[in-house]
Amino acid sequence: FIERLQRLDQTRAEVPDSDDHLVTAKYFRDSVIPSMQELRASGDELEVLVDTRLWPMPKYRDLLHLN
Repeated sequence: FIERLQRLDQTRAEVPDSDDHLVTAKYFRDSVIPSMQELRASGDELEVLVDTRLWPMPKYRDLLHLN
């Protein structure tokens, strides 16, 4: 989890400094969003493993009213 979070932080820090919005959008599409998806996968795994009383945010089950 920590490695994926650090990778996302690094990817976000490397966003091109460009006035061309298409260049920036492609970078987000190709680099930032995949890093976010990897991190989300870790969060989804943790959500299943951590007891509800210790999880600080609503779980997907709660958001979808599946309790």
